[in-house]
Amino acid sequence: HRAFWSFQPVRKSPLPRVSDKSWARGPIDSFILAKLEERGLKPVRPADKRTLLRRTYYDLIGLPPAPEDVDAFLKDSSPQAFAKVVDRLLASPRYGERWGRYWLDVARYSDDKLNSTQEEPYPNAYLYRNWVIQAFNQDMPYDRFVKAQIAGDLMEEEERRRRPGVGEAGSAAGAGDLMSEPDLAAGLGFYALRPEFQDDRVDATTRGFLGLTVACAQCHDHKYDPIPT
Repeated sequence: HRAFWSFQPVRKSPLPRVSDKSWARGPIDSFILAKLEERGLKPVRPADKRTLLRRTYYDLIGLPPAPEDVDAFLKDSSPQAFAKVVDRLLASPRYGERWGRYWLDVARYSDDKLNSTQEEPYPNAYLYRNWVIQAFNQDMPYDRFVKAQIAGDLMEEEERRRRPGVGEAGSAAGAGDLMSEPDLAAGLGFYALRPEFQDDRVDATTRGFLGLTVACAQCHDHKYDPIPT
């Protein structure tokens, strides 16, 4: 019997011992520092404010800061300066556009069909794309995000049209121009657009939601994941 790590219950691991007691600002930092010290390495110095701002912009919205944004951050010496930048970027509609792209890759989204001889667009494909963007901008709970894409049409009408409560006040404002009243049935674009064939649907569903490569088990017992034919 193989003990697959992904099937084990979540547990809280004890913090590793580190020599530098001052560097870590949180539990995750302790694990990073432990591995660095294990290899005889030390953390680099903290980034300067200009570098930190650029990294944050590129990470959260994929765009560089405007010169006036850089100047304002450099002049802001308050303890909340960085937190204000992060909150503003999370509330930007660009945030959903940046991070929604990663899920669209998981969903194998495409604006058009695979046709080597001519353009053959999917009708209304943008509705699913915009729905994913808005789900990120409105901080939609992950369970609703998953259910909408698998069975959004089978959910109760009231639940389908209920506006997410978390993050609505900030980020929903920028996303409202995409879709003012989100209908979870739009999430069914996960299957309606891509993947097109049944074996691809099995693969996309299990890879995207379960972290398992189950499609291989359509032909043979899978030797990497414990999935029989």
